[in-house]
Amino acid sequence: MPRERKRLIPTDDLRHRYNHALLTAAEYPTDYIPEHAEQVRFILAESAGEIECCLCDMEKYQNVEQCPRCQATSHVNCLDLLRNHERRHGRPLAYGCPECGVLWRAPEERAAIAAECNDRRRRTTIGPRTTYRYQHDEISGRLICAFVRPSTGRICGESYYIHQQVRRHHERDHEERTVSCDCGLGSAAPGDGQPDPSSCFCPVCGGEFLCRHAAAAHCWDQHRDQHWPPTCQLCRTKFDKYLDLVVHLSNHHQNLEPA
Repeated sequence: MPRERKRLIPTDDLRHRYNHALLTAAEYPTDYIPEHAEQVRFILAESAGEIECCLCDMEKYQNVEQCPRCQATSHVNCLDLLRNHERRHGRPLAYGCPECGVLWRAPEERAAIAAECNDRRRRTTIGPRTTYRYQHDEISGRLICAFVRPSTGRICGESYYIHQQVRRHHERDHEERTVSCDCGLGSAAPGDGQPDPSSCFCPVCGGEFLCRHAAAAHCWDQHRDQHWPPTCQLCRTKFDKYLDLVVHLSNHHQNLEPA
């Protein structure tokens, strides 16, 4: 009988799928890790063949990282998904083997590229006004989202292997572009919440909109140059997205129109 396959999806509780030494190691000083990490083996998809991932238990045509100590293999994307999921839930993980917990460092060529890019302080532009920032992590060779969350003053910190993934992440999690929503109007956050027929006001100019998504999209399009970060004018709380501010006004201030 074939063994049951695990599915690595963002909604899973993933804490039982990795060695908790990685959770402890995330608190180590930054200068400790390079001296104690072992160089991971990176295997391109075309060379990986039918190598099974220890996280999803599936054989996919993907790039793979292999632990130099226990020889466990994991898809690059699966490991990034795991680390980003745990980071969002307040459990950041060090870069290392999910099976045995040994710390890893990227192959020397990727570390060199990361160092060079950090020296240039690279910045990539999307569209006329929107930018996303990232850093290259010299330990993992990953691209780290450097968007500063206004609510905490700390960078997002999610990691990805290629630029396109960072770009998609930024558009999804840090921008509020106008797309269709559950209300049938403009949405700043795809799939957020349930239809809300009650009108709400723009927290900046007081304009009235039929749903919170439309109000947030309006703020993103019209006010972000002069009114960033999203801030409640009544209690001065800062938010990461305009949609969060609009929801806050609805829940805590009865969506009062700004004076």
